[in-house]
Amino acid sequence: MQPYHALRESAPPEARETMDELRGYCVSLGGTEDVRSHRVVYGRGMIYRWFADIKPGRHCTVLKTTTGWRKPVRSTLVPHGGDTSHAKAMIREAFEAV
Repeated sequence: MQPYHALRESAPPEARETMDELRGYCVSLGGTEDVRSHRVVYGRGMIYRWFADIKPGRHCTVLKTTTGWRKPVRSTLVPHGGDTSHAKAMIREAFEAV
């Protein structure tokens, strides 16, 4: 598993601020972080049921959330430098549901 800063450095420069903001929010909720090769996944506690998946892109960051294993995965595009309040609301909803 690679550290977050390695993924951050490999991401497009315009995506880094958005990634950092969403990462800080996920961690503040109490999520555990699992950095993958091209994305970072956040789970809840030792059981590690994931609630958020963040993948940086050139023009936007892709956020996927789930509220349960039988529920469909929700996906949204978060523009770089844009408002992240909708994304944070999705993350909070998913965190509380899993």
